[in-house]
Amino acid sequence: MTRILAVLLLALTCAGAHAQAYPTKPIRLVVPFPPGGSIDIMARRLAIPLTAKLGQAVVVENRAGAGSIVGGTFVAQSPNDGYTLLFASSSTLTLAPAITAKLPYDPVKDFTPVSLVGDLPFLLLVHPSVPANSVQELIALAKTRGPGVLNYSSFGNATTNHFFGEMLSSMAGVKITHVPYKGGAPALTALIAGEVQIMFDSTPASMPRVQAGAVKALGITSAKRVASYPNIPTIAEQGLPELVGGAWFGVLGPGGMPESIVTLLHKHIVDSLAAPEMKAEFARNGVEMIGSTPREFADFVRREIARWTKIARDNNIRAE
Repeated sequence: MTRILAVLLLALTCAGAHAQAYPTKPIRLVVPFPPGGSIDIMARRLAIPLTAKLGQAVVVENRAGAGSIVGGTFVAQSPNDGYTLLFASSSTLTLAPAITAKLPYDPVKDFTPVSLVGDLPFLLLVHPSVPANSVQELIALAKTRGPGVLNYSSFGNATTNHFFGEMLSSMAGVKITHVPYKGGAPALTALIAGEVQIMFDSTPASMPRVQAGAVKALGITSAKRVASYPNIPTIAEQGLPELVGGAWFGVLGPGGMPESIVTLLHKHIVDSLAAPEMKAEFARNGVEMIGSTPREFADFVRREIARWTKIARDNNIRAE
């Protein structure tokens, strides 16, 4: 009997050690956009405390293309062992499904939600040469110059600022031409260079350019003015009350990821977000910090798919 008990105790000890083994090697955090954009910035910031808490390097890996579908597909098709994670944005899981009939992945079934991380509003930006200093002046300029003369850059088809650009055109009764780029950094570079006149971009990437005078900010897509930028009026208060929203982002794994790994990752993400220095940094960038449960994240994705599918239909936004 003593020998049997010893064997059982050893088995339980080994099982416990195995359960605690994760992670034993570096973790890839896939960003479905090129380096330098807002999502990439936030992912790299979160990777720092996660690396310390997990005891293994959390390495950001950029896999851009097709409006974030390339990166999403890569993670959906990866082993669900917790070593390949997706730092997803709304583009990957809710906007692409809203306008694309057949995706290489199911946005609900092929991912395991871990936690929402944050939500950030977008600034309506124009090149300094554009003779407009408000949303209404920009609309008047677009009407004067005629359909298709002004254009706007986006991170790619089916990305958040593609939606905002088409919503602006539709709600204002003007036609502004969409020019997609492969990510936020090249799209913003195109605006600064004057290749395009207009862009919606998230606050972390674009606010330094606004402060440097490289671009002008005419409005922000938040429901109310952001405390960090009190002098930038909302687009809603300038006559387009329905042009409100932002780009959420969060961490997911491939579908069917073990609950024990999800629980561990969720704990460390939420703890990281609770750190005072992280809160302060997110606030400076106008980011609303969110630390949801995995179930709340899953329910949120379903609601967002329904919401943006309706926006796509109402604003005639289609895959290109």
